Amino acid sequence: MPICEGCGGSFDENFKFCPYCGRAKPALTPLEVNLNISLKDVWETCRIYMAIWDGAVSYIEYQFYAEAIGPNGKYIEGESPTFRKFLMDQATADKGYIASEPAHRFLVNQLISDGWEAIPSGGQWWETQFRRRVIVENLKPWELWILKYESNPHKKWLSMIFTLSRINGTKKIRGKDYPEYVFYGQSREFKGKVIGSFRSEESLCVLEEFTSQMTKEGFIPVSQAVNEQLKKCLCEKTDILWFYRCFIKRK
Repeated sequence: MPICEGCGGSFDENFKFCPYCGRAKPALTPLEVNLNISLKDVWETCRIYMAIWDGAVSYIEYQFYAEAIGPNGKYIEGESPTFRKFLMDQATADKGYIASEPAHRFLVNQLISDGWEAIPSGGQWWETQFRRRVIVENLKPWELWILKYESNPHKKWLSMIFTLSRINGTKKIRGKDYPEYVFYGQSREFKGKVIGSFRSEESLCVLEEFTSQMTKEGFIPVSQAVNEQLKKCLCEKTDILWFYRCFIKRK
């Protein structure tokens, strides 16, 4: 009940004047609330999905990617290298998992290193979910680029170059389609054998030159140990993939 500022008597709040001394009821003082919302109180979420492409007659090509929802809407946070499942290989039905596991593990570890926290998830085994506080210090989203080679045949040798490539576009698909690759940079030309491995002193020298140049242009090579594991996304016999390199590029 209101208290009269004149005589100290209390009276019904519906009264506009004190019934004892006639003094007007004091006006209500607006309640001021200072509410400061920090970016640290805002969370963004992330979930791993799988894209599927028809790679060739003998295999289907897959890729994991992390789709995040932040203050500005949806965006692709990161991606794994592509991996293959061979359709005609009945001898080892788990080869699809052997190829997909290092790709999934790489994406999960990279997200965690970028500040994402894994949270309980449902759905398929690969659909891991994450959350992260929105802070200025958060690292930018990234793309994964793979070092590959291209060759043009001559009579007795191959004209070869190294280049970086990734599947085109930031919007991933969840149904079968043919992948379209984009390329970045190329090494100087070198010669390769028509038959057998093209590994040589010249090709190794060109590979190191090209890797160094791409690093200067902002492409960050993954560690050697991680790179060796990611070779299994393409082939179990990783020794033939001596040239294979993976690079992270922040957007």
